[in-house]
Amino acid sequence: MPGLASSRDPEHEAFIRGCVMAYAEQIASNLNDLEEDIATKLIELQGMDDLLWYKTRMECEQFAVRFGYTREEFLHCVRRADERGIDVDVEWLLEDLSEIFGDLMRVRNRVAKVDSSRKECPRNTGLRPIIIDGLNVARADKHYVEAKGLKICVDFFLERGHCDIQVVLPSYFKDTPSLARNGCRLVGKEILLKLDRDGRVFWTPSMKLGTRVVVPYDDQFVLKLAQSKDGVIVSNDEYRDLQQVSPEAESFIEQRLVMYSFFNDNFFLPDLPQGADGPSVTNILRNEPLPSGVKCPFGSRCTYGKECKFDHITTVSTS
Repeated sequence: MPGLASSRDPEHEAFIRGCVMAYAEQIASNLNDLEEDIATKLIELQGMDDLLWYKTRMECEQFAVRFGYTREEFLHCVRRADERGIDVDVEWLLEDLSEIFGDLMRVRNRVAKVDSSRKECPRNTGLRPIIIDGLNVARADKHYVEAKGLKICVDFFLERGHCDIQVVLPSYFKDTPSLARNGCRLVGKEILLKLDRDGRVFWTPSMKLGTRVVVPYDDQFVLKLAQSKDGVIVSNDEYRDLQQVSPEAESFIEQRLVMYSFFNDNFFLPDLPQGADGPSVTNILRNEPLPSGVKCPFGSRCTYGKECKFDHITTVSTS
């Protein structure tokens, strides 16, 4: 606490600071073996109030850094709180950081996204945008969703050369991560925040009503975003209810839905997502299909158009 150091001798103060640093390292690494012993020493030497003060400050600093603020910005807000006699907690910290440094953070994120897009994405890759059904891909089981799976999926398409990749998720995973719909919890929040900073997450709206989190039908956002970008949907959901909305929606889902599987943290796509008679996954992911080397037996009478897996060779006569 402010002013505590003046009541201790230098040797005692150095020991306390060493204990606090060790305690912080244990929190960061999730190694709880020594945490209890260190906490016991702090309680003996300072009392429970001082221990909670140190722990709260460390947790608030970690929170600020995860949201992209610098340590100097965090300390500026802490000094303001000390001057006003305010107890710092996460809710107050976020409000104060946003009030003072919000404009700077928006400029910082905008510049970072522009630099990232210029560095990573060529102008024309010939590849379709990828729209990932976040809840479907990240849902490890019915009780929690795991952001690790989202990163594996995004990295898979980045390695294939795709630039426009969006993960569709309800915004409550960002705004109120301690709350969850239907008891579903998020694992790996740091990974998700990193994807968000990279511009890979499309947040759908959500709101809190009492203890409940109300979320609009996010599958509709997945479909509308994919249609607007002329992209591909990655999901194991067949969207049968959305197929009944219109013939256009049904046709789009049938042609642009690609299912997936995970095995030992590896992401896989089927070679022929639409069956043996359908186009290859490579051609589904491209704006223009690759030549197969086999001439279409139907020739000019073919009705498959761009989805045909055979070549259509146009003969030009010269006189």
